[in-house]
Amino acid sequence: MRKSAKETCFALAMLAAAAPASAGTTIATPGEDRAVFVIGVGPSRAEVSVSKGSVVDGVFHHATWTSLTFVDTPQDGYIIAEAPAGSTQAIVEVTMKPEVFMESQRRLIPCNGSLTMVFDAPAGKVIYLASIFYRTVSEGIRPLYRQDIEGARTFLKAHYPQLADKLESGHYDLKPAQTGACVKSETREPVNAAGGFH
Repeated sequence: MRKSAKETCFALAMLAAAAPASAGTTIATPGEDRAVFVIGVGPSRAEVSVSKGSVVDGVFHHATWTSLTFVDTPQDGYIIAEAPAGSTQAIVEVTMKPEVFMESQRRLIPCNGSLTMVFDAPAGKVIYLASIFYRTVSEGIRPLYRQDIEGARTFLKAHYPQLADKLESGHYDLKPAQTGACVKSETREPVNAAGGFH
């Protein structure tokens, strides 16, 4: 049965509303119902997926891939996105885009108890969490963490000046994650399911 034009437009609008944010998205100063988070990411070919979920017995779970908050490579070394106030968010996948033609694509999916960045979105705040460099190693991808809030502020002044003066340090934990995705992915692509985010 063919859909009417009105039904088609409504379906497309619903898809757009559910789509995760990406680099270059316009972001306003958050109200009490939202938070904005900033994470430094390198190298530039690292595509990061952040999802909302919940922590149960100390383990992060995200229900479905439709709960993604952000999916993209960094913009000038940073990712920035909005999240509902009070929501729990985590990095659930990192994909290293190929540098050359025919190079295999590597992915890091924290699961089976491996660790990932988990944080809560504080109402009305603009928070910087950390800068993460993803290094390709023989067993997959390994993240290296450091703090550089002034670098993040410089990024905001250049791209989101309305948020720069509001930036403050946020808190995150490295928690075990269980996404369930690595069970099949291990046979298709290199996945660091055992080492996780260290």
